[in-house]
Amino acid sequence: MPWHGAGRTRSLIHLQRVADPLRLRLLIEVGARGSISAAAEACTIGQPSASLHLRHLESAVGCKLIERGTTGSHLTQEGEIVRMHATFVLSSLEAMLDELTAHQVGTRGALAIAASTAASYLVPSALTHFAEGHPDVDVTVRVSNSVGVHSMVRRREVAFGVAGPVSEPTGIACEHLLDDEVVGIAAPGLFGPPGPVVAAAALARHTLLARLPGSGQQLAAERVLEVLPPALEFKTLLLDSEEAVKGAVRAGLGVAFLSRLAIREEVERGEVVTFRLEDLPPMHHPLHVARRASTRATAVHQAFLDALAVAARGGPPPAQRELGGNVARLPPRLATAPGA
Repeated sequence: MPWHGAGRTRSLIHLQRVADPLRLRLLIEVGARGSISAAAEACTIGQPSASLHLRHLESAVGCKLIERGTTGSHLTQEGEIVRMHATFVLSSLEAMLDELTAHQVGTRGALAIAASTAASYLVPSALTHFAEGHPDVDVTVRVSNSVGVHSMVRRREVAFGVAGPVSEPTGIACEHLLDDEVVGIAAPGLFGPPGPVVAAAALARHTLLARLPGSGQQLAAERVLEVLPPALEFKTLLLDSEEAVKGAVRAGLGVAFLSRLAIREEVERGEVVTFRLEDLPPMHHPLHVARRASTRATAVHQAFLDALAVAARGGPPPAQRELGGNVARLPPRLATAPGA
């Protein structure tokens, strides 16, 4: 297929007619999911229709984009090139719609964001600041682990997310928000007289209470525990939520490593004490705002990001706790939804 002069112009016109957003999204989903059937399901169409759409796209660009096999499908090198540009095209279309909506509704509308469990202790304060200037914007907050937050951003289910660091998927841009810290917590008196430093050998005598995989703060704790002497063996109990971990610590069932944001109230009430491990550095846990690359923030989005920055500087109000179901504590027209 010629790609110069008049031939290139004809080819470009044909490509513009064939490369509709559905076909571009199908190609992106094949690259992410490894099969045409999974891509078709993600785009809510049948597999035969998806295969036909992808063949039309291959015909328009003049090369093979997908290698189809018995165990799945993957993108060719040419397919990866098209996928990269398709991501920008779809992000630009979405940004256009967001800007049109913001222009048409002004300060009215809806905003969906995601927050990791550590960040969820920060979000209520941001919601309070945001609601003061945008009382008619409906806000939905989905709480998940850091991996889940990035996935929701990548799948365009939310405008942006607040989470800890993970292996960043293609097309996600991250902006630093604040530096949190993962600290050890235990029931008062578990290690004898209160003290900020605990020897690793003393820690090994207690059960390590941990969250299920995927939490950014749990990953930070695991990285530090990996450098402990291999002779130390830990009995581990996995729990499905941060609140369950804190409850088990308060009951004296073991020790845990959680975000300072997450255990602020428990420390102030004297229900748990914090500690760090001897001869090991602090466990930094930065939180950042994750959003799709090349997507500009609307006025409403930026207003919430500004409210997040205010909350990050001042911390969450003592009366507000982690998001996750108590909607009554939030300002009117604000709601929470469980993580995926």
